[in-house]
Amino acid sequence: MEDLAEVLKGYFQTHQLQNHPMAIGCSAGVDSVVLAYLVFHHLRSTNSSSSVFLYYVDHRQREPSEVKGDVEVIEYYSRAYNWDYRILRGEQPCSSDEGALRVYRHQLFGEATKLDGISALLLAHHF
Repeated sequence: MEDLAEVLKGYFQTHQLQNHPMAIGCSAGVDSVVLAYLVFHHLRSTNSSSSVFLYYVDHRQREPSEVKGDVEVIEYYSRAYNWDYRILRGEQPCSSDEGALRVYRHQLFGEATKLDGISALLLAHHF
């Protein structure tokens, strides 16, 4: 984790993110939860005043019980880190095509960042 923490520190310095409002796209999966953990500890170690949102996208492709489990994870970390969260949903269910889902997510992220005055959107994805 130390290597990832150093990469994140450098990213914050390079992009001058300290003390700016930001959001983390959080699927409740391991990649985005680790990113949230690293951001939280980085901000705490630097006494940052950044406000942070966790954004969760409900693609309307899964059973409500599965989405509910994800939202519970988002709520848990939101409370633990004293961050806000937002569940993003479009007007109607979208395609199951992975490319279409990515476009859908990015559209929802764009709308939410404008609404919330967010300067940076952080995303994680493992390979």
